[in-house]
Amino acid sequence: MKSTIDGFFFDPRSRFMYHFADKKNPLQASIFGFVGTWKSSVDNQGTPRVSFQYKMEPNPNGTPRTGTFEMPGSVIINRSNNQLAYQYDRAGQTRQIQFVGTLAISPDFVVTYALSRQTTGAGETQVGTTTFTFGAVINKKDFTGDLELMLKKADGSTGGTTLAISGAFRGVHGATSVQVGFTFEQTRGADKVATTFGFAGKLDGKQGSLQWTFAGNSATKTITLALNADIRLGQASLDSSLNIELQNGQLASVKFLLGSVSESAPGRTTAARSIISPCAAALRLVRGAVGCRAWRSATPSQNRQNPPIGARCRLLKSHESRHVPSFVGLSHP
Repeated sequence: MKSTIDGFFFDPRSRFMYHFADKKNPLQASIFGFVGTWKSSVDNQGTPRVSFQYKMEPNPNGTPRTGTFEMPGSVIINRSNNQLAYQYDRAGQTRQIQFVGTLAISPDFVVTYALSRQTTGAGETQVGTTTFTFGAVINKKDFTGDLELMLKKADGSTGGTTLAISGAFRGVHGATSVQVGFTFEQTRGADKVATTFGFAGKLDGKQGSLQWTFAGNSATKTITLALNADIRLGQASLDSSLNIELQNGQLASVKFLLGSVSESAPGRTTAARSIISPCAAALRLVRGAVGCRAWRSATPSQNRQNPPIGARCRLLKSHESRHVPSFVGLSHP
């Protein structure tokens, strides 16, 4: 015999919790929690789906049994905290299960979300760890606003569902070149953690305009950057990773890109920060005889071994006229 219980699913931390109340006494409410693991998939329309595989009473011979709830709604990104959530409408109300995990996006726009383990009050696992993975295509015509990613269908083609991640586009100093990238902040418990990553592609000035060309997985192959607004250039740098080639074959260094140029490494989550301050740039590159003479001329004798920040800035300024490369950086690290 089957019984029907009228209620709804809702939870702020990934758990599969069913809420229901006595029809005659709505103040008498109950919550039933399931134990299991979330699974993710993408259907033929490109809609991100989730299911919950829950534990049941074992078979008479002791072997485990499981059941699966196939959720009819879709997965979204809650832009207030950049966490995934399962959202659905029922009886005129929007309900959701807020997931708790770590969002990451690869340079070629593969979205992964590592769901955190959730436990009962007794410390037992209620929701196991798992990772959602969605292939995606960036859908932007310029580098303003949110990062909008169109999810791929099960067959690899582009679907009609877009995930929007709140954050800001910015320059990223990669291992071998300057990249266009994105910084987003994710709420994890009481903390807010910023992640910066660079896009796969190339900054190009050889076509008569400054463009970012995506390596792939983009609805728009190239996006033009406005000189002196989106990007500013300077003389060629000793650090080749900061240089780009222009139409005339000359090299120029990127001094500014979409607000700044930030340091990033694959898979690393950091608070967004400038790649290097102007003073630190002078420290890093002007260490030879010219640098020593500059230290002596710019600082008092008692500060020659450990010159103050002000002296470092004077050092940089004193060498700008000598074509020592100036570097990107809006503030001291």
